Amino acid sequence: QARAILDEMYEFYLDGDNDYKPSERSVRRVVEAFVKRYGDVAEAEKVFEQYGPLDDQESYKTLLFGWSKSDEPERAHHYLTEMIEKNLEPDCFCFDRVLEAYNANMNKKRFKKCQQVFAQMEECRQKGLVKPNERFYNSFIRAIGKAKIPDTPKKAHMILERMRKLYEEGNRGIKPTVFTYNAILNICAESKDMHSMPLALTLFNELRASNMPPDHVTFGNLFKCAALLEDGSRKQALVSSTFQLCCKCGCVNEYVIRDLKESAPEHQWRELTNCEQGDEVYIPKEWRWKFETKRKPRTKAPRFR
Repeated sequence: QARAILDEMYEFYLDGDNDYKPSERSVRRVVEAFVKRYGDVAEAEKVFEQYGPLDDQESYKTLLFGWSKSDEPERAHHYLTEMIEKNLEPDCFCFDRVLEAYNANMNKKRFKKCQQVFAQMEECRQKGLVKPNERFYNSFIRAIGKAKIPDTPKKAHMILERMRKLYEEGNRGIKPTVFTYNAILNICAESKDMHSMPLALTLFNELRASNMPPDHVTFGNLFKCAALLEDGSRKQALVSSTFQLCCKCGCVNEYVIRDLKESAPEHQWRELTNCEQGDEVYIPKEWRWKFETKRKPRTKAPRFR
């Protein structure tokens, strides 16, 4: 209905009544309605092109967001590039949405596009047009992992080093978080290369030293990395110490137990979990206290007569 009203206004305008010329605000509202309410990005784009050009940031962001959610990263990337060329000041959200869209179904071609987005961000950053945040860099690290390129752990670690450098230079929004470390630990595990283990241990120790508590994903990734090692006393010691620390941190859940079983022989994981032969692993509260949420007591609503 909004589109029909807009078209009717435009007809009156073409007939010579300038009072009926659709305003940018009216066109923008119709574009937003098609994208956000109905998910019809193609129709929104038709309105945008018919009544444009609308050289405002919000309209471009709306279409960029819509195409990124529709698994059309090339279209989203097109609007990002136009925003840059027209000085419409795309923010971190815009760059990250395009990266995440390419990440959805990664292949070599899409990774090259991710590299282009990263280069565009770097160019804008150097010009002082945008400050990249931790979320954007984490998305690029995940893209590196999904692309399965050579020396993946090393290249992901280089991105972490760049984040640290930018943080030290004053960009407080780019400080690496536990999600950053988890992403690289997962890359180390997925590399299937035992030579990634030293980097994994370094990252884990850096995370602990930074006063950012590891979570169940961190420990799960570390177990996956340990599974790459050859069986022996070193591997058993690593698995045991990792599980004991995980218990102390209250991060044990069914996913951690699953990864523990895949990294250790049965006799070891049964001994660590106090699980008898034939029984299922029981996780006591003191091992999973981080997942325990204190529910606030329910208060009854006052009854009026």
